[in-house]
Amino acid sequence: MFPIDHIPNVLQVTDDDAALCGRLLTVTADVSGDKNVADSGFRLIANTGPDANQTVSHMHVHCIGGRRLQDER
Repeated sequence: MFPIDHIPNVLQVTDDDAALCGRLLTVTADVSGDKNVADSGFRLIANTGPDANQTVSHMHVHCIGGRRLQDER
């Protein structure tokens, strides 16, 4: 699924984008099942801005799983 509307990052999300953001999460749930990480758990990351190492200027999430993740504090 590739949205037509360009949203550079989560800071530009508006109420009008609620359905699209909800769809992003439902697709993430589907992908986590397809990749066999739904039961053990996964982390969603949305890099926002240069200090977060956002290299693609289009809102998206990274779904990371398949191993025990460390606390990132």
